[in-house]
Amino acid sequence: ADSGIYLRGSPQIQIWDTTEAGGKWKLEANKGSGGLYNNPKENADTNGKNPLVYADKPLGEWNALRIRHVGDRMWVWLNGQLVVDNAVFHPFFDKSKPMPATGPIHLQTHGGEIRWRNVFIREIGAEEANIYLRSDEFGSEYEPIFNGRNLDGWMGDLKGKAVSDGILHWTDGDNIYTNQEFADFAFRFEF
Repeated sequence: ADSGIYLRGSPQIQIWDTTEAGGKWKLEANKGSGGLYNNPKENADTNGKNPLVYADKPLGEWNALRIRHVGDRMWVWLNGQLVVDNAVFHPFFDKSKPMPATGPIHLQTHGGEIRWRNVFIREIGAEEANIYLRSDEFGSEYEPIFNGRNLDGWMGDLKGKAVSDGILHWTDGDNIYTNQEFADFAFRFEF
C-alpha cells in the first residue's frame, strides 16, 4: 500500500509497497520506506525526503519503525537501520508556518491493505530533547552553558529567575550573563 504516519497532524513518514508491482516506483517507492514524503524534492537524498538506506523487509513480513521527533527535527529507524538522520520535518499544509508544537498522530493509507501492531509512544521531556539536539544536530563540540538545574556560571540580576525541569523561568529583573567570556563562537538556544 501507499501509507504513512502523520506527526503532529502533518504528513508524513512514508510507508511503501516497494515492489515494482506495487506501482509506485515513479514516486520513488523503490528507495524504501521511512522517508519524509512531503519534504522538498530538492536535495531529496540528504534532506530526509528519501531514506538514507533501503531497509524494508520483503512484502508480507513485519517491519519495525522507530521515530524520534524533537521540535522540527526527525530521526527515523526502519528495522534497526537509521533512514532519516536529524532532518527538518517540513509541515505540509502551510510551508510558510513552522511545524506545530503539538498535534495528533495519524495512521494513514491510500487504499491497499496495511496492518499495524505494537504501537507505542513515549513523550520526551525538555532535558532529554536538548541532549538529542546538542549531540546530534550540533555535534559534540558544543557544550552547554546553562546546566538546566540552577544558575551556576551566571551572574547579573538573578532576581525573578528560577530553574525547573531544564527551563529558565524569567519573570522579573534585568540581564544575566555568563561568568566566562567568549571570543569566536557558535551559539544556539530555544526560547
